[in-house]
Amino acid sequence: MSDPAAPTAEHEHSEPRRVVPDALIDVATLGEVVGGRWRAVEAAADTCLVDERAVATRSTTYASGDQRFVETLSTYVSAAAADRAVRSAERRLADCGWVPAGDPRIGSAALAATHDGSGDALVVVSADGVAVTLVGAKEVGADADRWTALADLALGSSCLAAPDGCH
Repeated sequence: MSDPAAPTAEHEHSEPRRVVPDALIDVATLGEVVGGRWRAVEAAADTCLVDERAVATRSTTYASGDQRFVETLSTYVSAAAADRAVRSAERRLADCGWVPAGDPRIGSAALAATHDGSGDALVVVSADGVAVTLVGAKEVGADADRWTALADLALGSSCLAAPDGCH
């Protein structure tokens, strides 16, 4: 007898989004979860966070006082490709000083890391052909419950970028 909890075969998706819609956490939500008064700020893209295999990427940096939070959302040709991107990110991130901190067990693939020099937190999660990377200053990522809530919210809001929405 087959296991009813076993994942079903991946269905064919529509074409991946070539432009990432505004599917990022907003400043009001960020303030509710983390506290503080956040605003979007201009910042150069961190090349360690960019996966060249992504079809499209959008990144936003937020600031509250001296705190920073960066969300990067990337689309891929398939859910499997997004999952592979998360699994292979660990090697790329290690070259930039990120140290693995386990699997947060959300999405279809995930990894967490801390930055060796600053103590900043990072989480990368994927689902339905989309990968979300979050980087928070160590104070933002210090509370595990809030950090997990942000990752959950980011993954949920990424549905707008998935080819067929979330399943």
